[in-house]
Amino acid sequence: MSDIEAPLFSKPTILLYKDWYEQILILSDEQQNKLLHAIFKFGIDGSDVLEQESDKMVKMLLMQITNCIKRDEAKWRKKCETNRQNASKKKDKNNQASDTPSDQATVSDSEALRQKKIEAKNNLRRMSANG
Repeated sequence: MSDIEAPLFSKPTILLYKDWYEQILILSDEQQNKLLHAIFKFGIDGSDVLEQESDKMVKMLLMQITNCIKRDEAKWRKKCETNRQNASKKKDKNNQASDTPSDQATVSDSEALRQKKIEAKNNLRRMSANG
């Protein structure tokens, strides 16, 4: 099954494009109502709304719109997969980076700097106690 034919259950939105508006205005109010209901039904559960539609004008516009919804869904799924892969790579990279000797050296360097600060404070205290 290709991405375009995949069920449309995952994407939480349906995009309506402005360039459809003039075509929709040609339809009667009843046809517009049928079209809107068919678009939502298709977007929600992937129903075969084309087979159920008998009005040729509505069916023609519905074919165009459902194909566009399928393309939008495929793009969205591809973007989600890319994001998942990138997040996984970043997580793996962070896990590997935390195990490297350079990070351990940074911790050791930080500890050495902390020790030097403690020694300097102790030296100042001794000098003020003697002075």
